[in-house]
Amino acid sequence: MKKHTTFEVQIIEKIEATTTASDFLKYAKIFAGTHHERWDGKGYPKGLAGEEIPLQGRIMAEGRGTQFDPALTGVFLEVMETAKNGRRR
Repeated sequence: MKKHTTFEVQIIEKIEATTTASDFLKYAKIFAGTHHERWDGKGYPKGLAGEEIPLQGRIMAEGRGTQFDPALTGVFLEVMETAKNGRRR
């Protein structure tokens, strides 16, 4: 299970070698390779913590203050509340 992030990166690297759509794949590789890192450093595959985790990985993580960047969670919750209130009108 914990190797799926590494396998995803390897797959994307193979695709990169066959196409010129590298900008999209560059970011896809970051999402794939870091989405199980945790804000507290207990994630995988590299055990990155806090802002060492690329923004893409922090957006994809779960668990405020443990896996999720607490600041990003706050922004996300504000946007969700605004969207929810906007739909009620």
